[in-house]
Amino acid sequence: MEEKTNIKPKKRVFATVIIIFLLSVIGAALVTVSAMLILKPFRIELIQPDIVEVEKEKKVSVSGEGKIKITPDIATVTIGAYTIAETTEKSQDENSAKINKIVEALKNQNIKDEDLQTTNYQIGPEYDYSEGRSKVIGYRTDQNINVIIRDLQNVGRVLTKAAEAGANNIQGVGFTVENMEKFKKDALDLAYQNAQERAVALVTASGSELGEVISITESEVNIPGPFYAAMDKAELSGEAEIIPEIPSGQEEVSVKIDAVYKIK
Repeated sequence: MEEKTNIKPKKRVFATVIIIFLLSVIGAALVTVSAMLILKPFRIELIQPDIVEVEKEKKVSVSGEGKIKITPDIATVTIGAYTIAETTEKSQDENSAKINKIVEALKNQNIKDEDLQTTNYQIGPEYDYSEGRSKVIGYRTDQNINVIIRDLQNVGRVLTKAAEAGANNIQGVGFTVENMEKFKKDALDLAYQNAQERAVALVTASGSELGEVISITESEVNIPGPFYAAMDKAELSGEAEIIPEIPSGQEEVSVKIDAVYKIK
């Protein structure tokens, strides 16, 4: 009975030793694997794409310019009158009488109703600023009419007759063309033709052949504004015996473009 009792503790000790040994082996293995994972660098493999050579499209870039000389076909001028009177009513009435007389004179020079347009109408007090202070001395009425003159040979006579009718405010005459877009289009056509000629010359010199156009860009447009002629007030006063001649001159419309063509 005593021998059996002594064997059981020995078995327990032996089993415990075996378990501790196995745990030590497993722990050492885990430490080794962890160290290998930490120390071993990651290796990333890049997949190289297939290289395909694409032939670049051959092209040529050029610029072109077109110019058109234009001669004005209409003249514009602002003709008006002002009146200073004791009351606003009298100022308006007297000025309206002047304007009506001016309009009648303009129509007698073959100016049509559609070529007459009021651009300014004002009524306000007139001040005297002498003696260091302002004082109302009356009321002023201003009215201006924009006039289109289509007969350029008649510009001087129109202005003279307006002055004789009572116009006391005549601003500079401007000469221009009525349909400027037409001349711009003509200049644009010339610019395209110029660009194409340059492209053909360049490509032919290189031994190639010009292909179709890829793009066209309008890079610069110069359109002249009205040309204003100087006027002598004495000539328009109605006292001059000779009708003044007012030259209309000549202007230029220019267009520049950038074009890109294919090369065959």
